[in-house]
Amino acid sequence: MPIRVLCIFDTLEIGGSETFILNVFRNMDRNLVMFDFVVHTPIKGALEDEITALGGKIYRLPRLSFNNFISYYKDFDKLLKEHPEYKIVYDHNYNMASFYMKIANNNNRISICHCHSKNTGFNGNWIFKQINRLFVKNIANHRFACSPAAGKYLFGNKDFTEIKNGIETRNFRFNPKTRESVRREFGFGAESVVLGHIGKFRRPKNHSFLIDIFRDYNKLNPDSYLILVGVGEYVEQTKAKAKKYGIEDKVLFLGKRYDVADLMQAMDLFLFPSLYEGLGIVIVEAQGAGLKSIIANTIPKEVILCSDLVKALPIDEGTAPWVNEIKDNLGYKREDTSDILIKSGYDISYTAEYLTDYFTKILKDTRK
Repeated sequence: MPIRVLCIFDTLEIGGSETFILNVFRNMDRNLVMFDFVVHTPIKGALEDEITALGGKIYRLPRLSFNNFISYYKDFDKLLKEHPEYKIVYDHNYNMASFYMKIANNNNRISICHCHSKNTGFNGNWIFKQINRLFVKNIANHRFACSPAAGKYLFGNKDFTEIKNGIETRNFRFNPKTRESVRREFGFGAESVVLGHIGKFRRPKNHSFLIDIFRDYNKLNPDSYLILVGVGEYVEQTKAKAKKYGIEDKVLFLGKRYDVADLMQAMDLFLFPSLYEGLGIVIVEAQGAGLKSIIANTIPKEVILCSDLVKALPIDEGTAPWVNEIKDNLGYKREDTSDILIKSGYDISYTAEYLTDYFTKILKDTRK
């Protein structure tokens, strides 16, 4: 029987950490380890069908908040008591992780907290998040992070294991035929400049500044387009800004997409002006596609695997540096860079094998 690991997420929509864990699930030996999931929404997520097809189970609990933490404790405690097969609780909702980890520990389960960001900003749950940071480093049995910056943010001076956000490198290799086909599908001309961004429409992704950058570049080159992939609460606000600038016909809001690898083939440059990131897995994907990226200098430098493909710029000095960088980085030759990612440990097969071995070992150690 495989080890069944209970993974905790808010939702199973398309996003960095969600896509990462699904990639692991696809590529691991499911005779040895199986993932099941707790989510905190009644709405079916875009990734759920594939998860269930792979054999994963999905449980739904109400979102944890100040108003329900006693009832939530009872619900999660009941779930673990009714399912003794879950020996490992693997949390990705790290802002509330100390609470989940404590319930897991009280039920004699192995608790793992995986941090995917180095900052989460100020919002209604800010106090909860700060309390979590105080306690989670001592409550979780095992600590994972996608980068040193993310690990230090959540766990302070405690030891943690860096888990590289591997990707399916074979899917991202540059393919001239795919590039031509996708560009033709969208009606881009041979000389059109196609800029791209992939990420949830949330404050950290800084879509407002991204629209500013594109407006100023489009003034210089009207034969240019911006592809935006993702969903989130800032979609309508971003659309309104593009309309205000009179560039709404040049900005393509594509929503949820399952063909990110193909879309990257069509792009000429990838823009990523985030306020903060734990790592920025889409930048790894862009490098895997041989696609040049211009990113914010707020993003951990560990994401730069191909130095000639990534340029980091400040986000507090206006759009001019970004526009100039766009102009200076067009017309380069796209190449197959997958070997660089594989040698750097960013192929998902390596990550899946590593985690399978890790889960097997810690469970074996507890049984001694």
